[in-house]
Amino acid sequence: MNRLMSIITVTAATITTSITTTQGAEIQDTEITAEKVHPQDTKKEVEMRILKFEEIVDMSKDLIQKLPNKKWEGILAITRGGLVPAGIIAQHMDIRRIEVINIKSYEEKSQGEMQILNTPAVTNGGENWLVIDDLSDTGTTFRTIRTLYPNAFLATLMVKPKGRDAVDLYSADFPQDLWLHFPWEPLSEIKESVTKSAATI
Repeated sequence: MNRLMSIITVTAATITTSITTTQGAEIQDTEITAEKVHPQDTKKEVEMRILKFEEIVDMSKDLIQKLPNKKWEGILAITRGGLVPAGIIAQHMDIRRIEVINIKSYEEKSQGEMQILNTPAVTNGGENWLVIDDLSDTGTTFRTIRTLYPNAFLATLMVKPKGRDAVDLYSADFPQDLWLHFPWEPLSEIKESVTKSAATI
């Protein structure tokens, strides 16, 4: 599987780049410009990868090939990032039952304390259930889910080093400080994401 993706390396002071993104069937060139942030952060570089929808599909299919050959009761999709890969996997594996786990960080991108908003009632601690998300970054979300569903199988498309041991299976791994932008995220979030990343380096 070809995992080469668009890479942007920028400083937080001036971020001006042209990328190509797929939105539905339409491909458009978009210029992303970031405003100045704190002067002490202006020379810090942030590496970002712009993921294409086709790559999400490829990684989802790769995950399917690696999954244990068994009959799954259903999929537990972690919102919001797990919704798209869960749908792809369910379609290809003909899994009809999809439940949603709604867990978020109080500090969102910074992976702070977890707030549990909704947990589906499944039997036997999630045995024969497949938990799907797009990324295990620090592993905080998956470790929380492991306490809720100790017998479930935890899988994600991508991991970073801190989150690798929190899951049972993944398709691709990336450096901890690499910022990933997903095709379902608004392009306007790129500027916000980069400035936040630079401020924490």
